[in-house]
Amino acid sequence: MGEKNGYRLIEKMTLTFMWGFTCMTLFYLAAVYKELPSKIPMHFNFWGQPDRYGNKIEIMILPIIQIILSVSMHATLRELRKARYEDKEDNTRNRNVSCTVALGTSMLFFWIVFSSTYFGNVGRYTVFVIFGGVIGIFGYGYTYHRRKFGKKEKKESRESADEGNAVRYEGKVGIWMYALLIFIHLMILKGLMDDVSQRGVNMGELAVILFTILLVDLIMLPMMWRNYVLLKEQELMIYFGFFKKRIAYKHIRTLKPTHNPLSSWAMSLDRIYIYTDSGDDIMIAVKKRDEFIEDVQSRCINQ
Repeated sequence: MGEKNGYRLIEKMTLTFMWGFTCMTLFYLAAVYKELPSKIPMHFNFWGQPDRYGNKIEIMILPIIQIILSVSMHATLRELRKARYEDKEDNTRNRNVSCTVALGTSMLFFWIVFSSTYFGNVGRYTVFVIFGGVIGIFGYGYTYHRRKFGKKEKKESRESADEGNAVRYEGKVGIWMYALLIFIHLMILKGLMDDVSQRGVNMGELAVILFTILLVDLIMLPMMWRNYVLLKEQELMIYFGFFKKRIAYKHIRTLKPTHNPLSSWAMSLDRIYIYTDSGDDIMIAVKKRDEFIEDVQSRCINQ
C-alpha cells in the first residue's frame, strides 16, 4: 500500500508497540492490584527514589493518562498520514517525530507503573533517559531545520531587509505562559531545597537540577523572544523559537480566531487558526489579531 493510502511500516510498528505497552500496563495493574500494599510510591526524586507515598488507587491515574495520550498520538499519525504537504520531507519529519514521541511516552508510562509497584522506585538513571529523549527529539527537529533551511534563511534574511512592503506582526505571549515558566523554576528549586535540607548538598543532583532548568529555558525562552510573523508579497513567514514556517497566500483558505488549547506555534490562547489546502494548517498568536486577519485575507484575495 502506498504511503498516501496507508501507514508506513515504521508507523504500523509504532502503533502496535504503543498500544501493546498500553495494554500491558492495564493487564499488569489488573493482575497485581489486589496484592499491592495500601500505600505505594507515588512521587520520585531526580534519582528515581520515592519521596512521597499515597493510596494505591492513585496509580490508576497513570494508565488513564497513558490511554488518552495513545489515542491522541494515534489520531495525530492518522491526520499526518492524510495531510497533503507541498514538501514531502516536512511530512516525513513530522511523522517520524510523532512515532518517536508515541512509542517513547507509552514505554515510559509502562516503566513507571511497573517499576514503582514491583521495585519500589523507577531507577536511578530514568531521569537521564527522559532528558536524553527530549534532547534527541529537539535536536532532530533543529538539525533538520538548519540542514534544510539554513542556507536559504541567510539569503532570505538579506532579501527581506530590502523589502519595503514586508509587514511584521509580533507574536503574543500570554501571562499564563510567564506564570508557567516561573512555576516550573520554583518547583525545581523547591525540590532542590528539600533535598538539601534532608541530605545536604549532592553535586550529582545539583548538576541534574541545573541541567533541567537550562533545558527548560533553552526550549521555552526562544519561543517567547523569537516569535513573530512576517508578511511578504507571495507568502507569510512564521518565526517561532528555533523554527520557521512559510505558507503561500494561494494555499490559505480561511483564518479564524480561536482559543483552542491544543499544541501549536502559539504562546497565548488568543490564537488564529490558519486553514490551508496544502496540509500546513497551524495555530499562531499575534498581538494585533484582527488587523493581522484582515491583512492576510486581503493579500489572499489578490493572489
